[in-house]
Amino acid sequence: MQTSITIYIYILLCPLILQVCKELKEHIEHDKIIQYKIELEINGMEMNTNNDWPVADSLKRLRQHQSGWERLEGLSGLKEPIVIPMQRGDLGVLYGGVLAQADPAGRFHFTKLASTFHHIQQENWEISPDIPSVGGFGMDPAQDLLVWITYPTPAVPMLSLHLRTLKKAEKHPLARHEVICHNHSIVGPDWYYSIAIMQDYIGLWVSSLAPYQLIEDGIASFFVWNWKEGRLELVSVVISYLHQPTPALMDV
Repeated sequence: MQTSITIYIYILLCPLILQVCKELKEHIEHDKIIQYKIELEINGMEMNTNNDWPVADSLKRLRQHQSGWERLEGLSGLKEPIVIPMQRGDLGVLYGGVLAQADPAGRFHFTKLASTFHHIQQENWEISPDIPSVGGFGMDPAQDLLVWITYPTPAVPMLSLHLRTLKKAEKHPLARHEVICHNHSIVGPDWYYSIAIMQDYIGLWVSSLAPYQLIEDGIASFFVWNWKEGRLELVSVVISYLHQPTPALMDV
């Protein structure tokens, strides 16, 4: 198959051959599958075996994609701009084509952004957490994963990650434990969380200004868990630092 594609590309790039071999030229021009394979190869892409679109539609989208990059134009294919109201809460993130926001009452609003290029329809849903005091959250739409973070308190000094499905906030079927808990003995008044999810791993940067320290000092911890197994893989604690790290440092 690879050899035949290489031959097709060679023929496509040599107009003289196409002029001489009229029958071959007409065959290529009328065969969308050959054209699609050629253009995938030219652009360094591979055919998605899970793609159930018609070949002609896939070829059209591929050409639109390349044309959009050449002209630096948007690729959504939508005639009207996407307008999403801001919830004016303290939490929000855009990741994997999904915008998630918390409103002042703590309810989460999700919007899956539409794209005609990817055959994606806009979808909206809402979730009310069944746990108190959500201090931060992260998500990975590709894994249908939603992670809620709860504060450690003087009464319960536990840092907790609640592993849920993104659509229904149910226990994630791939997680061995519904909640990952870590004893975080130092409790400060102001906590900052920055979370990143990469396949089986959750990275979390946690920082706080401790009440007994000078204002320029602080406490920060970096954790990595295997969220499917509920296993802590790495922990690093910084007792003092001069400048508060920006949460965006952990965003990917």
